[in-house]
Amino acid sequence: MFVILLGVLCLFLGLRGFSKAGLPITHNRSVSGIPDKLIAVFCCLLGGVLIAFVFYANLSAAREATWMIEEIEHR
Repeated sequence: MFVILLGVLCLFLGLRGFSKAGLPITHNRSVSGIPDKLIAVFCCLLGGVLIAFVFYANLSAAREATWMIEEIEHR
């Protein structure tokens, strides 16, 4: 659950980096320009990888659980 939240937070932060205001650092300061876009792309990629990893791990766990249940039923 924590990893999904972290992934969503990274995606949100990355998407905020593509706004006209730039990537917020503090209330009064933000990064803009090319460094802003690079950080935004990195955050979006990181968020996507984290969320994909969680779905893959859950899918693998579900397959293993299904296999174990089928093995128990066939005995």
